[in-house]
Amino acid sequence: MRVALCTPSLDGKVQDEYSLSLAKTVVACAKAGIELMPCGARGITVVHDARNHLVARALFEGADKVFFIDADMSWRPEDFVRLVQSGEPLVGGVYQQRTRYFHAPLTFAAKFNDMPPVVGDDGLLHMVGLGTGFLCIDRKVF
Repeated sequence: MRVALCTPSLDGKVQDEYSLSLAKTVVACAKAGIELMPCGARGITVVHDARNHLVARALFEGADKVFFIDADMSWRPEDFVRLVQSGEPLVGGVYQQRTRYFHAPLTFAAKFNDMPPVVGDDGLLHMVGLGTGFLCIDRKVF
């Protein structure tokens, strides 16, 4: 399976924790038989244009899945592999929503079907909305 790891970044830079997560994910993917294709989009000022560019590039290069990860994210490699292998056409990880206020209440970039969230039989939380900061999309969705 070929997975394009797509990261839009205006200046091409990522955070240090992203780099550490990526290095560990490369190893985890090799062990799981997943071919990882890192893709970046530098210099595109509108993020949805950058994402569209990344999707077109990934599909052109034969990716089976497109996995978006924001340049300021960190993750566990096993979570990346789990989402890739989930069999879901669209699946993502819930992460803390950014805020400019240090002491702001914790919020998540997600909208749940039910509150409190209900875990499905597959171990996943089913949602009505999810951010694209850690999102895996199967090729057939496009």
